[in-house]
Amino acid sequence: MTSFSIIGTGNMAQSIGGVLARGGASVQTVAHAETPALTGDVVVLAVPYPALADIVARAHELEAIGFLQLTLAASEKISWTAGFNLSR
Repeated sequence: MTSFSIIGTGNMAQSIGGVLARGGASVQTVAHAETPALTGDVVVLAVPYPALADIVARAHELEAIGFLQLTLAASEKISWTAGFNLSR
């Protein structure tokens, strides 16, 4: 079974982690400011929008099959055209 590391400790992280755990998946939850070794095959980003910059800056430390980003950017000033590159 796929394992998940959830970065975030708020309502979204707790809800998603609970659903995954009830489904039998292994779930690790960490605060976005922490830098532990992530054990999941998939990393779920369940953090406030301002925390993304720090996580992206540390992305080279995060090894995972994939990232699932659940952040809601609720501002008309936000542009998604810049993007980012996680290649090493």
